[in-house]
Amino acid sequence: MAGTLVRRRGGLGLSESVSRELVIQHNKLVDDVETVRGGAIQHCNYLIEDLAAGADIAARAIYVAPRAMTVLDSVRAIYEAASAGVDGSNTTVITLRNITEGVNIASVTKTATTAANAVESLTLTAANADIAASDVLGVVVTNGATADTPKITLQWEMQPQTIDAAGDMTAAKIGDDAGTAYTA
Repeated sequence: MAGTLVRRRGGLGLSESVSRELVIQHNKLVDDVETVRGGAIQHCNYLIEDLAAGADIAARAIYVAPRAMTVLDSVRAIYEAASAGVDGSNTTVITLRNITEGVNIASVTKTATTAANAVESLTLTAANADIAASDVLGVVVTNGATADTPKITLQWEMQPQTIDAAGDMTAAKIGDDAGTAYTA
């Protein structure tokens, strides 16, 4: 039977204690990989220039995802100076957008002026928070005719997706913590 694998007691001809230890070590490795891939939070900042009244930015590319990521509920606009001319008829809309997918990740609509050094939270659209590797993120700013915005820092945090969520590698435990292998 050339090329045929025959299973024997203890797995692949290994003693039961060695098989059990292999299951335990494999599971530890899976836990370590999940921790590394899912743990590090990436902090991103992008400085939006001072925009005159009525000036807009239409989907400017500002970031390319190095791998599958999830934008966390911590997207903020930090105003360097006070805005002017913003009201119910002349709004300012700031959006973090997934340009590749054509969806808004987070946005805020301002209907009143904002003070200098103010921090505004953007509302996250949870259904659009996951981004794929190589997706391009962008900023969109729309100002009404009299809405005049100062320099604004757009700030957000992302976390790498876990291996299973990313779909780019499979890793699963093959037994319980005591080393007993799962069976089909």
